Amino acid sequence: KNQDFILQTNYQKWLDENKVQVQSKLFKTTTENVVAGWGCVATSFIKDGTILFEIPREACFTSNEYSSDSHGDGSSSDDDGDDDDADVDEAITSDTQKKLALKLLRDMENNRSDTRNVTKWKPFLYLLTPHPLPWTWPKQFREKVLLGTELEKVVERKVERVRKEYKKIIASSATATKGNVRNSGNKSKMAYSSMQNLTYQEYLRATSLVASHANPWFGVSIVPFNTTLNCPNVGEEANVEFDLVKKKMKVPLSNTSGNSGHDTSLKKSKGKVRRGTKTGNKNFKEKRISKVMIVGRAMKDIQPGQELFQQYGDSIAELVYRCGFAPCPFERRNAGKDSSNSSGEGGVSVDICGENFVMEGDVVSFSIRDIVRCVEDVLGQTKSIRKEQNGVLITSLLSRMEALKKSGAIDESPWDGLNGWEHVTAEISLPSKSYSAAHLKSDIHVDHNGNNNSDKRRRKDIYSQETENSVFDDGGISKLIGICLVLMVDEDAWQRASTTLKEAVELNGKDGDDDDDEESRSDDIAASAILASIANLNASQSLELRQMAMDVGMDDNDPWRALLLYTFQAEAKGNPNDSNNDIDGMKKKQKLEKIDDNATSHSKEAGLPWNLAIVAARLAIQKRMEILLEGGNNCKSLLEEITRGGEEKQITAEVLPSSEKKTKDNRFQEEEMDCEEKRYALNTIQVLRNVEKSILLRAMEVLDDTSAELMVE
Repeated sequence: KNQDFILQTNYQKWLDENKVQVQSKLFKTTTENVVAGWGCVATSFIKDGTILFEIPREACFTSNEYSSDSHGDGSSSDDDGDDDDADVDEAITSDTQKKLALKLLRDMENNRSDTRNVTKWKPFLYLLTPHPLPWTWPKQFREKVLLGTELEKVVERKVERVRKEYKKIIASSATATKGNVRNSGNKSKMAYSSMQNLTYQEYLRATSLVASHANPWFGVSIVPFNTTLNCPNVGEEANVEFDLVKKKMKVPLSNTSGNSGHDTSLKKSKGKVRRGTKTGNKNFKEKRISKVMIVGRAMKDIQPGQELFQQYGDSIAELVYRCGFAPCPFERRNAGKDSSNSSGEGGVSVDICGENFVMEGDVVSFSIRDIVRCVEDVLGQTKSIRKEQNGVLITSLLSRMEALKKSGAIDESPWDGLNGWEHVTAEISLPSKSYSAAHLKSDIHVDHNGNNNSDKRRRKDIYSQETENSVFDDGGISKLIGICLVLMVDEDAWQRASTTLKEAVELNGKDGDDDDDEESRSDDIAASAILASIANLNASQSLELRQMAMDVGMDDNDPWRALLLYTFQAEAKGNPNDSNNDIDGMKKKQKLEKIDDNATSHSKEAGLPWNLAIVAARLAIQKRMEILLEGGNNCKSLLEEITRGGEEKQITAEVLPSSEKKTKDNRFQEEEMDCEEKRYALNTIQVLRNVEKSILLRAMEVLDDTSAELMVE
């Protein structure tokens, strides 16, 4: 407690010196009764909208001086012209902590070398607690633990980038030392001049600390109190938010060239300078400036004793990757706390799983490569298709994938560093509450005799009435089925769809100047064009399908389920221009129902291969679940070994290939993990794995519901 008091005293003095405005009467900073580490707890009632923190740029730890080259959101248009870093990766991504990590390391080195003359930032940086992130774990451990999760490939790519960054730093440091660039004025080279003794593990720890504490303000920065407020646990909500704002204020004109405390570097980019005189003193002149700062304000009323929370991310995967923790249930908020400045279970084994953990941004992704393999597996069992297409199971594959990308069914991975077709994915999530209420609970049930007692009339009402469009949001399952349909149709159907899609895109491009909504909704239009073409709908039906895409897809809703249902019903009814419409529709319906569920046969006359597409989608989900469970078994084995005390020897630390070793100091070697660190990591990943498992289990339920839906008259 004495140490905490000293730290807080020094920190408060530092805040005052750097003009950080804090409503300290409303809350206290403490380690008691908080989620983890340091946190803030309300001591008085805090009203919604109350400004709690005002943090100027000069109090934010940044990698470079804020300039006109930096954008308002804090991102930088370039790496300050440091072309030497361009080969760190095939493309520079935002997921790099190198510049801020190097400044942090230099600051720490200066504090060690001169303890009597500490740097400006020590009282602030001393409170930051390093937290091991997945890319800092030893290779053998992380590969076993992350197997099957969303982070498996993401972390490996991150490790590759960090290695390249470190090798570049060491090489540049050697060059800088030989060239004596300290006095050359080259800032990009001087940044490396003191890094010749930096070890790989030191660099990993620095990148980990920066990633878990930095935000994209002022070209990426670590901001007081933004680093202190914890993330809410399950059952709790964020009640404070931070934002970059521009605030107008008055400063004495006579001090603008001295230590006025305001940011003179913003004069050119932040507007004109206003001058004036103060009443009663004609000689006292002042000016109004626009000062950019970080402001933290209450998002809702906060009662005394409540902890101040901010949201760290919108998915468990993001929290694990960037912060190294996963939220735990509300009732366990104080269990197993460690000293890290973030939420977590500590040594508590997570045995609760299910949808209560799932956050808004949580998804399970399927690479297009894996989906193609599943489709080929299903088509491979269908002799007629194999014969018709001369043994090629999916013709014009690249063309089909490009069209699916235009339709929004698949897209580039949102994670930095995952580029190319190998990482183009389709994502599924939990269905909307509206869909679940209409389908998964009140709509489907099984009686004591095992019969499906779905209310068919109610099903029709749901889709015939004007309901909120989110009722169609099935979490992406219809997209997955649609992808399989597009990959399965024969070459004639695909060529027809390809031509129609090209015409639709060209037409939309011409009309886009007059209709911004249609231009921004080109993916929905493409989806309707593809489905209408492969189903060979007539012109009237195609227009109706396009309009449905525009209506249901409003406000970023997913229209794929509505499109599939319409396409299925239109195909089952047949072409309304045909004289034998009713008879043909009944025949098509009967043939559809006779398609073997095991995909052993397929009739071309039956129309689109609906059942085959559902079988392929189910196979993709099953395979994804299998590898996820395999990774879960790895975690169980590791946890059992730790519990039995059978791991007296640490997991072998990762060492780079021999060609990259340093014979004297072995600086590339990764640090070992102790049992407590491994247990914490295992518990964290268990939460992530349970979330993804819940999404997959719900996806199977939605798939069953969709299969039943397509067989309803």
